[in-house]
Amino acid sequence: MDSKMAAVYANMQEILAALPAEYLIVDLWGVIHDGVYPYPGVKETLERLKQANKKILFLSNAPRRAQRAVETLTRMDISGEYYHFVLTSGEVTHDFVKKKYTSGSYYYIGPEKDAGLLADLPLTRTADAGKAKFAVVTGYDNDDSPYDEKKKDLDACIRHKLPLLCANPDFEVVRQNGVRVPCAGIIAAEYESMGGEVMYFGKPHEAVYNRARELFRNPPPEKILAIGDALETDIKGANGQGIRSVLVTCGIMAEKLGIEPGDMPAREVLKGLYDQEKIAATAAIPAFRF
Repeated sequence: MDSKMAAVYANMQEILAALPAEYLIVDLWGVIHDGVYPYPGVKETLERLKQANKKILFLSNAPRRAQRAVETLTRMDISGEYYHFVLTSGEVTHDFVKKKYTSGSYYYIGPEKDAGLLADLPLTRTADAGKAKFAVVTGYDNDDSPYDEKKKDLDACIRHKLPLLCANPDFEVVRQNGVRVPCAGIIAAEYESMGGEVMYFGKPHEAVYNRARELFRNPPPEKILAIGDALETDIKGANGQGIRSVLVTCGIMAEKLGIEPGDMPAREVLKGLYDQEKIAATAAIPAFRF
C-alpha cells in the first residue's frame, strides 16, 4: 500500500465523498466504543449513515459469540436499527470448532466471563491438557493482568502438543481513558514462540472477511469500505482483501501518532507511522463522526 499521500479527512461525511461505498465494515472497540462506553457522536453518525442507506456490518475481534456483542451494543443504546450485521472472531472460532470437532474435550485459557464460547457444542471443557484435543484462548483474566499470567497453561499445552485456537488476534486494545488492555494475541504469539501450533480467527485473517462478504451477499470490493483503529488488524486485513480502508486515529494508534484522542494527525507523522509499520490505510479520520 502506497503511503505517499497519507490522506486525512475531518469526518465520515468527507470520507464518503472521497471514497464512495455502499457497504461499511466497521470495527467496534476503538471506533464505536471502548468496551464500556460509546465514543462521542457515534450514534448520530450511525443515524446519518442509516439515512444515507449504507449497509453496516460491525466486525469485532471480540472472543465471544456475536449475540454477546449485540447485547453490549444494546446496553449502549445502539439498537439493531443502526446496523445490519454483527460478526465476531469468537463467532468464527465457534463455527470452526463446530465443524471440526464433534466430540471430545478442550482446554480453555481465558477469563471465566468468556468461557461459554463453546458451551453449546457437544464438547467437554477439561482442566487436564492431556485429555484435550485442542486448546482455545480468549484472553487474560483482568485488564491489568501480567503478560506471563497464562505461562503455566501454555506449558501444559505444549507438553501435549495441543493446537491452540486464538479467538482474538489483537495484542491490546485501549479504553477512552488511555488504559491499555492486553488481549489473547499476546498469549498466542508466546505459544508460537514456544513451538506451538496456533490458528487465528478474526482480523486480519481471511476467514472472517469471507464470512463478512457472504453476509453482504458478496459485493465487489470497490463497493466496500473497512473502518478500524488498528493497523495490524483492521487495516492489514482490509488491504489483504483488496478493500479500501479508513484508520480511526482516536483508538489504539493515538499514542504512536503523538496525539490526543480526537485530534487530527499530522500527515507527515501518519506517513512515518505507515512506513514504520509497513501498513497504510487509504485514508484516516480522527474519530467516527459525521
